[in-house]
Amino acid sequence: MMTTVTPPTHQFFYIASQAEELEGLKHPQEQPFVFGLEADDPGPGTPIILRPMEGTDARSQLWCMTGDGRLISGLNGYAIAWDDSQNRITTAVAGDRAHPHQFWSVTGDGHIANRANGGVLTTLARTNGRFGAVLSPEGDDPWRLQHWTLLAPPVSGSTTAPSWVCFQSALPDTGGADCLISVDANSTDPGAVLIIWPYTQQTAAASQLWQITPDGRILSAQGDNLVLTLGGPSDGDGGNYVTVDTQRDPLPLTQVWDLSRPNQIRSASSGDFLCPSGGTGGPVTHDAGDPVVAAPGTPSASYTWYTTPATPLQAILQQTPEDFPEFTDDKETAYTCIENRLGVPSLRATYVDLSADIDSYGNKIASWNQAPDGISQGDWDAVRNQLLTEISYAGNTRYVFSQYATFQNTLFGADSAALNAYIEAAGLTVGSDQENVAGIILAILGGVAYTAMSAQSATPGWPVLGNLMETGINIGLAASSGGGSISPDPFQVTVVDLWTELDNNYQGLLGAMGTLETAILQDWGMLQSVYPLTLDPDRPDTLYWGPETAADLIAAATPGYDVSMMQMLLAAKYQIYVAETTDPDYYPSDLPSWAMWQSGGWTYWIAEITNAEVFPAELTMQSYVWGYGVRPEQFFRSGGGWAFATNSQVYDGWLTFTNLTPDLLRLSGPTGDSYLGAYQSCGVGLNSGSYGFQVTDLNGSQGSNQVAQFTAEVHSPFFGSPTISVTSPSSGTGYRLTSPLCTPTNGGNYGGYAAAQIGLAMVPT
Repeated sequence: MMTTVTPPTHQFFYIASQAEELEGLKHPQEQPFVFGLEADDPGPGTPIILRPMEGTDARSQLWCMTGDGRLISGLNGYAIAWDDSQNRITTAVAGDRAHPHQFWSVTGDGHIANRANGGVLTTLARTNGRFGAVLSPEGDDPWRLQHWTLLAPPVSGSTTAPSWVCFQSALPDTGGADCLISVDANSTDPGAVLIIWPYTQQTAAASQLWQITPDGRILSAQGDNLVLTLGGPSDGDGGNYVTVDTQRDPLPLTQVWDLSRPNQIRSASSGDFLCPSGGTGGPVTHDAGDPVVAAPGTPSASYTWYTTPATPLQAILQQTPEDFPEFTDDKETAYTCIENRLGVPSLRATYVDLSADIDSYGNKIASWNQAPDGISQGDWDAVRNQLLTEISYAGNTRYVFSQYATFQNTLFGADSAALNAYIEAAGLTVGSDQENVAGIILAILGGVAYTAMSAQSATPGWPVLGNLMETGINIGLAASSGGGSISPDPFQVTVVDLWTELDNNYQGLLGAMGTLETAILQDWGMLQSVYPLTLDPDRPDTLYWGPETAADLIAAATPGYDVSMMQMLLAAKYQIYVAETTDPDYYPSDLPSWAMWQSGGWTYWIAEITNAEVFPAELTMQSYVWGYGVRPEQFFRSGGGWAFATNSQVYDGWLTFTNLTPDLLRLSGPTGDSYLGAYQSCGVGLNSGSYGFQVTDLNGSQGSNQVAQFTAEVHSPFFGSPTISVTSPSSGTGYRLTSPLCTPTNGGNYGGYAAAQIGLAMVPT
């Protein structure tokens, strides 16, 4: 029997009956019967019936659940309602007062109960042979008529670890350039309308990068808690503009998007699909700056968007295994003859033996044109052609993976020498067993892929990196331990042990890539699927690796690796100090420009934890931070991957809490609630005392549940300096609190208060 779970808010699913065989209704394990709308173009009041589940283009059978308990159609945004007057399940406009019975509860034991009258949905056979559902009192249910299962549909682009993508139009602009959905770089405030922009004219990479979450949000890399949002009515398209706006709580359907239909993006609120303005009637040629709308219209290339990187290997790995073609009779004799001439016991086994020179085998086979005695020329040619095809496909695959290994080993380094340069630049001591460093390997790998994408206009090979790395990371995360495994957990190690920690995970990624490569080389079906992807550099799902791709990608990804290293290392040596700009007595008069920022009446600067007047080296800040375009507001306020302890001169202790997840979090404590957007931080001022904090994930897979808690304790002696500590940290399944960073007061002229930092990361399970 299938398992029922409470649905994640706004995630689309089928509602499948668990009824045993009844008047021809088969058991759901054989052929699920699911809720569906009766008409193809239904309006309010359309009956809901049970139909066999459709695997593709099944919008009339998909539903999602809002935070307040409505079940919303994936086709048109109408809600499931119980109609007392007609004694049936129907659809109604969400919130229609004439149909108030729109609120439901899905229980862990498989019941779907109406909150108004307490009845539960029960499968019902109709006289015309169709099946429906009615409300009836909960009771004994031997035929499973009152039990339902929520089945997730296949979702395009779903991943184990969060990653950034672009949405590329199937149509070029007037100059033939590929175009992406972009936030207008000159208008990034909440409510800004999205536009079409060629990535060869890119001016701000973050404006074209997005992150798809499992609950249907699409985050903007611009940060500041901006998500893709359905805007107001568009001019002349019969739809709505699409904007970026601040995520709201509870999450409205206008901020939920469905990517279950390949290469299309649909609003869960309106049911309309994204297209460029003017494209509702058919394909159009883009002009830079054309607005993006969600509108009805004739299906065409205007509505087609490619998610890049496309991660084609995810789908290829799920293909039904396919053996290599079997040679029989005289063809088997020909195959054996070729193996004997090559001196190998099994030619096909050499595809996965990376020490074997299969190219030389191919050259030899190609030269053996004449069939030996006893074998017909036709059989000989058929075997040769098949083997040459296999060797060509395997050779291309092996080349791609070998080039990726070259890229990774060059970027990360073969030993600790490159890491030591970062350690020295951050002001730490190479080989120290006294200084602790904390980090998350997924943040480092993600930073590499992110910046390679950010440099996309100058790096034509960036999709292959994303396509490979994302699949390799997912394989590495799925491996429980040993070779080929990647740890998703935050770590804290001494400086002397840092290389071992990093290298274990780097080797884990290479091992995962090896597992992936072997799986492809052993399967004829996978090889046939991979080979064409290695030939075309222009397709979004490309696996093409050209002669210059490795060098180009190393140049493009190095800034991301540099920044990721500094995000990890600088926080171990330095912290952020804050003072009111109008009171210069509370900050040094000689603050260097590269170490400070002033905004909103406050002066921020970075200095050593133990001395507010010792700053990072100018070369470090210019080379590894500002030179790579890091935004001061993110650096000094611990956003976008930065996570510093912050020393404020207003309170005895200052707690910085960092959201390292793609979700909206709420930090609750005695001082009130703070809301944190994805990858942002908040600060809480504390005077002497003990403070318990709880963290709620407002977009969690089971709704808004508490996912972590900890206690902050501030001690302010009558004589002496304040201290702060973070104790009793605990987190739920799928989450990890980072190791608390508690910094002492420095006793100097500035920043004589205590500071602490802790963050929450999401751990793939």
